[in-house]
Amino acid sequence: MSQYNLVLLFSVLTVFGCMPGARADTCKPLSAEHETQIISYFSEHLAAPDGRAVSIISRSLIPDSCYYKLVITESGIDHPIVLFLTPDQQFLTTKLFAINSGAISAANYTEQKLLADASPRAVGSHAQATLVEFGDFQCPDCRRLAEWYKELPVSLRDQIVLVYKYLPTSPNAWGQEAAQLAACVQTEAPDSFWNVFDYIFTAQETISLENVRQQILNQTGLLAPAKAASVATCYDDRKGAPIVQRDVALAASLHVTRTPTMFMNGRRVVPIFSKNDLVELITRAVDEHSTLAAQ
Repeated sequence: MSQYNLVLLFSVLTVFGCMPGARADTCKPLSAEHETQIISYFSEHLAAPDGRAVSIISRSLIPDSCYYKLVITESGIDHPIVLFLTPDQQFLTTKLFAINSGAISAANYTEQKLLADASPRAVGSHAQATLVEFGDFQCPDCRRLAEWYKELPVSLRDQIVLVYKYLPTSPNAWGQEAAQLAACVQTEAPDSFWNVFDYIFTAQETISLENVRQQILNQTGLLAPAKAASVATCYDDRKGAPIVQRDVALAASLHVTRTPTMFMNGRRVVPIFSKNDLVELITRAVDEHSTLAAQ
């Protein structure tokens, strides 16, 4: 092995805290104060924007290192998030490469990446699987998918967390503006998001670039007047744009180029062409979860 490779290997081992012989009693303790700081950061930057309680349900040292593995949950969401705290306790990361035993599975990594931000979520009462959709409000196939999902039996929807990501495919079409409006609903009137989501797809054929703002904000019964005013201010100030841009960047990092594109439990889903395909997809994911839980 060359001197350069030896230096590189030493650097990698040092950065990732995997130098052989690291002992737990030499690691910096994880204090209650620091856990509170982590929960506060997670609640502000990563959790759903509806005030769900966040807690660390498990913390453990990675063997032979000073990295902490933290298992974090949000109330109402059955899927926990796994994060790793660096040895200096200054940074959180979603993935560690274990040089001797391989990496965290690609599906787990992708799922953590998909769920790392505060995207809209419809959480079933007995959720056992997570379905993430990259969608465009102007896309006919996305409208059909939304219709199929609404037609599912409640018992099936109860077993799913549905997460929506904005991916308007044309920057100069009304779908871009609808995405920014929906992002403002997400932040300003989160309880109304899924009603607005359904309405946009229902009215898809009548919405245009010229009327998208008025048609969504002035639709009777869709938003309370005070909330509609807050959403309007958010939209006019273009505060929804960074949220949409975040999702577009995430899509690019995952090589998502078409809508709808879905991920079930971190795995990319092949295109589906009927409600029966959607039922089969969800049933298979729920059955897989039940099998793993029974092991």
